[in-house]
Amino acid sequence: MGIAFLLGFWGYLMIGNINLAVLELAKYERRSALTRFIAVLIIFEFIYCFGSLYFLQYLTIYAQVILIAKYTAILLLIILGLWALLEKPGDVIIERKNIVIRGYWSAILHPQQIPFWLLWGVYLIETNVITSDVVSLAFFAGFNVFGAFCMLMCYVRFGNKLISLIKLNLHIIKRVVGVLCLITAVYMIYDIFKGI
Repeated sequence: MGIAFLLGFWGYLMIGNINLAVLELAKYERRSALTRFIAVLIIFEFIYCFGSLYFLQYLTIYAQVILIAKYTAILLLIILGLWALLEKPGDVIIERKNIVIRGYWSAILHPQQIPFWLLWGVYLIETNVITSDVVSLAFFAGFNVFGAFCMLMCYVRFGNKLISLIKLNLHIIKRVVGVLCLITAVYMIYDIFKGI
């Protein structure tokens, strides 16, 4: 189950809307707000991982489901990217709330996880790392969630120190995340058209 942990850990290594929300909540909010956000994230991480792997055989038969997930991911990435880039610096409290709201949207509507887990699921089942029974998939998803949780705790513990160390402010990082969202959306569009 080490690979499940590593995939969960690695999946949240790159800075994104979810990580920014964790940084924001860890720095400015009460512990209960941070706990609530991480609980929502962990629940949906488990649902996406377990659900994608459990329904793998059906999702691979119905290719349009994967295509719909990709289009939804592209739309969400464009919306979140433009929102982060076009948001005018102004009221700091509103800006911080928007970071957290984008984090929730990214945690709950995370359709790019479906193709991600389908690719990994096929590989892991074919190489007998996991089996397609419910218990094996639940353990795998649980270890994946634990890996994601550990990475988020690294952001809670060291994230703001890292930002201070490299002298970046959250406003600049928010812009970078917006650009990364748009680049990812463009790449996904290219990938779809490449397959046609």
